[in-house]
Amino acid sequence: MLHASPAIASLLVLLAALGASVTRSPDAASAWREAERSVEWMLVPGERMLAGTRVVRRHWGDHFRATHGVLVATDRRLLYAGVLPRSLLGTSDGPPLIERIAVPLDTLLEVSEPPSLPGGWERLTIRHGETTARFSVAAAAHDRALAVVAIATRARDMAAARAARELFLQDSLSALPPPPPMMHVVRAGETVIGIAARYGLSPEELMERNGLASDRVRAGQRLTVREFRRVGSMVEAY
Repeated sequence: MLHASPAIASLLVLLAALGASVTRSPDAASAWREAERSVEWMLVPGERMLAGTRVVRRHWGDHFRATHGVLVATDRRLLYAGVLPRSLLGTSDGPPLIERIAVPLDTLLEVSEPPSLPGGWERLTIRHGETTARFSVAAAAHDRALAVVAIATRARDMAAARAARELFLQDSLSALPPPPPMMHVVRAGETVIGIAARYGLSPEELMERNGLASDRVRAGQRLTVREFRRVGSMVEAY
């Protein structure tokens, strides 16, 4: 060993560093407790946790080592906090790095019921837009995982129903004709200039809108001073 090459010596140093890092890695129980504390910090005022389960994620960037975390369904969102494993080459004894995910319970949410995996585990997949997160759930936590899935699915379906009702209402309003034009009945002594100013029009606009060849009007004459059109479900005056 005294005559080992520099490459072998470097390998030995690397193996020693890996061994030291593994001994510093938090065990699963302490990591889950840290994740539970972290997910509580993610709550906003008034937000309530309804169901939750402990989960495990594995990232290829961490050489598929376990990230122990907690997945929680609240009355507003799905929240996840996970304690990332220590760096294989790290020497810091500081606080662990926390991975966090928060997705709203809206129509973009998809949550798959957990299928069985080898070794007594189940797979839980969450998709929201372009975001996909996959978790492993212990078979013993099956009921808690199903509770999270049920809450998320029910909230997603309710959001979809609300969106469908709003779309139906907008379509119904869009199909309605616009209101009739606003009319002004000319009184004795009124002029085109005075009537136009009253409604924020120029005399030329008032005359064009009513097809007047001159600015002479008579008492009892009905003039269109506002017209309306429907743009989608909204009514605009012009």
